[in-house]
Amino acid sequence: MLENRRQARAPDETAHIYAKLPEREERLRAALGAAHAGTWTIDLGAMKVLRDPSYCALLGLESPVAEADFSDVHPDDRSVAWAALRGALNEGAPYELELRVRRGDGSFTWVRTHGRILRDSDGKPAALAGISIDVGEAKAASLRVEAEARAAIERARAADHRNEEFVAMLGHELRNPLAPIVTALALMERKSPDLHQHERAVMRRQVEHLTRLVDDLLDVSRITRGKIQLARQVVEISSVLAKAIETVSPLLEKRQHRLLVDFAQEGLPVDADAVRLSQVFQNLLTNAAKYSDSGSEIRLSASIVDDDIVVEVRDHGIGIAPELLPHLFQRFVQGERAIDRAEGGLGLGLTIVDSLLELHGGRIAVYSDGIGKGSSFVVCLPRAPEASPPTLVRSAPACRAGLTPQRVLVVDDNVDAAQMLEALVRDLGHEPKVAYDALSALDVMGSFNPSIALLDLGLPVMDGFELARKLRADYGPQALRLIAVTGYGRDSDRLRTKEAGFDHHLVKPIDLNVLLPLLDRDNH
Repeated sequence: MLENRRQARAPDETAHIYAKLPEREERLRAALGAAHAGTWTIDLGAMKVLRDPSYCALLGLESPVAEADFSDVHPDDRSVAWAALRGALNEGAPYELELRVRRGDGSFTWVRTHGRILRDSDGKPAALAGISIDVGEAKAASLRVEAEARAAIERARAADHRNEEFVAMLGHELRNPLAPIVTALALMERKSPDLHQHERAVMRRQVEHLTRLVDDLLDVSRITRGKIQLARQVVEISSVLAKAIETVSPLLEKRQHRLLVDFAQEGLPVDADAVRLSQVFQNLLTNAAKYSDSGSEIRLSASIVDDDIVVEVRDHGIGIAPELLPHLFQRFVQGERAIDRAEGGLGLGLTIVDSLLELHGGRIAVYSDGIGKGSSFVVCLPRAPEASPPTLVRSAPACRAGLTPQRVLVVDDNVDAAQMLEALVRDLGHEPKVAYDALSALDVMGSFNPSIALLDLGLPVMDGFELARKLRADYGPQALRLIAVTGYGRDSDRLRTKEAGFDHHLVKPIDLNVLLPLLDRDNH
């Protein structure tokens, strides 16, 4: 309540005060001018618009009367104005819209318009009375914001496209050296199946794991959204943990850590993708090794709790700050809070762990008493009813009995990859010939007359797509089977190879069990 309240004035005193104020029309014009508004009335019979002085002042117009044909409305907005008028007349809809109208100097400004139908004594529409408010400055500011937002979105899309292209190129460059390694392993297994079995098995597991990681790198969003397709089977958790330990062992030895394990070899079955689940524990063991002082003790244990298999990775390392614990598994957590970025890497380790466990129907919790007091990561997975029989190691496929040898052209500018693939094709019983670029491949086509061509896509001068189109044009669709052998594996890459005339698209490193039937003429 205000201090020193004034006594209420008598009615005659109030009337005396209002009598001293400007006339009502003058007060209205002042209010409309302050609000940057003007009023108008459309005579629906004569289709004339009466523009009040406030409206004329608002837009700098001279004549108060004009044709009600919306000729003063911007051409792009006239259809909107007519539609609003028809809606008000026929359906009783509110006459409310934003449009551009012409000022007296010929320029346009945005106005927000509100109108109401006035009816005669018979209830028929007689006029449309309304008010228009100049919102030009506000609209211009809004349009600038929208333009800036669109530009920001386009920049973000361009950045995403550049990132996608970079990751695709990186994946291609990583797959290229993997290809000759895998092919060399296949040759070793075919030529000397009993020699260095353990060493070859270790190499193959690690190459397969690295190949999976490259695939992950090509679509990080697929990982973080849990869009990975799992190859699930019932396995013992001990075999999954053993693979994880094998991968992390070099880091443990380098830092001289002591890994104490406590889990049974049997009786702890889980329904899982063994490679993906092994990746979970690799990440957890790697973190424990990275963030513990040299010579520290790390414990890895697994047990049954109710209907779950519970695996714990405990370390005595740097610990985790209390404020970080609730955010540790959030996607794309950046900055100093993300412990998995402290020593390099993609910074997605724990996010990947959380996503992969979610796909397996599992969960993870983390405990730490604070900085310098170590940490414990506890994984819970549903226990499977029973373990599957031990998986037998499959040897490299042999050439099918009675197979007709084919002439196979191998085109790859990576010399190691080309020569290893040539040797493998020859060992499979076919006749290969190598070219290291597209022009050389075209030179040997006539004399060699191959029935199958294995083409790399990233060739110099003339790439594999152009080479395929050239071969299709020269030899037709039936004379030659074209197989793309490439480090590019996106859906868009597969679509491009199909459009270029390829019959098949193989991603490096090639699975020999996939390649073998493609070299069979009967499968053409």
